[in-house]
Amino acid sequence: MSKVCFASAKLKELRAEASLPAKFLRMLDGYPLKDMFDGKTVAIKMHLGGNLGYTTISPLFVKLLVGKVKDAGGRPFITDGTYSIPGAKDRGYTEDVLGAPLVPAAGLNEKYFVNVPIGYKSLKEAELCGGR
Repeated sequence: MSKVCFASAKLKELRAEASLPAKFLRMLDGYPLKDMFDGKTVAIKMHLGGNLGYTTISPLFVKLLVGKVKDAGGRPFITDGTYSIPGAKDRGYTEDVLGAPLVPAAGLNEKYFVNVPIGYKSLKEAELCGGR
């Protein structure tokens, strides 16, 4: 059975240790990250937004995760579907900020993807990516 961890976003006091980023770090410390990532290349799949979209995870949390993966001996990179990487910097997702490169899931030339009809509610098709 999978383990689900939860950290409340509610701030009980104005101290750095009570902040959501600090809670996230403590939550990550509860995982055997070295066993999971040591010596491995680690894809961190993100939704990087698009156009004026802003429903993304704050780059701060991604940076913290990247740091933990590196501390555990992993080589992380950030990835998302086609054509999302170029606009990601507008939302603060850059290698300088995150500490890991951004690599398109559809390959560096963004050509390894296929649209698959799924017919789910308002989502008629899904784009499946895979780099070579």
